[in-house]
Amino acid sequence: MLAVMGSGCVGNSNEVADLKEVNLVELPTKIQRSTVLNDGGERLKACVRVREEGMEGEATCQTMELVGTKAKLTIANLKKNTNYVVTIEFSFDSEAYGNVVLATVEQTTTTVAGNNRLSLGKDAYQYPDDDKDGWDNHKELERDTDPYVVDKMTRTSLLEVGHMDCTNGGTLVETGIDKNANEVLDDNEVDARENICKDPPVNTNGSVGWQGATLVENSNVGDAWKAQVALDDSGNAVAVWEEHDGTRYNIWGNRFDPLAGWSTAALVETNDSGSAVSPQMVLDGDGNALVVWQQSDGVRENIWARRFVSDTGWSAATLIETNDAGDAVSPQ
Repeated sequence: MLAVMGSGCVGNSNEVADLKEVNLVELPTKIQRSTVLNDGGERLKACVRVREEGMEGEATCQTMELVGTKAKLTIANLKKNTNYVVTIEFSFDSEAYGNVVLATVEQTTTTVAGNNRLSLGKDAYQYPDDDKDGWDNHKELERDTDPYVVDKMTRTSLLEVGHMDCTNGGTLVETGIDKNANEVLDDNEVDARENICKDPPVNTNGSVGWQGATLVENSNVGDAWKAQVALDDSGNAVAVWEEHDGTRYNIWGNRFDPLAGWSTAALVETNDSGSAVSPQMVLDGDGNALVVWQQSDGVRENIWARRFVSDTGWSAATLIETNDAGDAVSPQ
């Protein structure tokens, strides 16, 4: 319950009420400081906007202090007998994606002399889904996916030999948005299909197929994920990924030669001022690669790049943007 207290005499409809009461607002059901994104709520923020109904423009968001499972709020200088729109916003200061709004609620109240109460339960909040892919922003951060980029899911199924589109069999790849957020790509969510057909048999042992699975990174200090891979027409490949060393995330890479197999995994970046995340890469027809990633310098996120030349190896990592006005994220 949000209570706004007014005191003193009221003379006309435009008189300013003397509002001094400190109010405590329940945190949203899904946003609890003890569990939100496993940092104890240290980067959780709350603010409130109050504007007179019908007024143009957006009011400044006033910071609210978080106290346990509630947020403290004081609203001052409101006119009596006036409709006000109160908007409360909870957000998270993500190292990778900036300030991400997790929950919002908006209510309208009319001020009168004495107590003014706005019914505001912790279940009244909405949870934004900025990229509209079925996962709200809070869930995206829990999954470590970009809340501003649509995340498509993929499912595969085998095509038998003799299939009308793939004589030698193959794989049906289906993609779409998980709109009901059940972590399964349902039939009614598929929006694209592609048949990947097997080549005709090339030897007496049968047709070309999957090789045995191979570990391309061998450090067991922390998790390795968000792998990206590129392949040229000759079968050369380069893979890059994020990997935690117990302190921060780094960018690693490995090369594949169709004759020699995978080489040894190597660090693509060696700057330890902050975590390096979100690697992306491309490979040309000569086996030359370009890798970009996002990395913190301890103050803000920057964009770095490094080239691999097939004849000479890796060049030096380079900062490719130098505007320090704010974070630079999600390179492509």
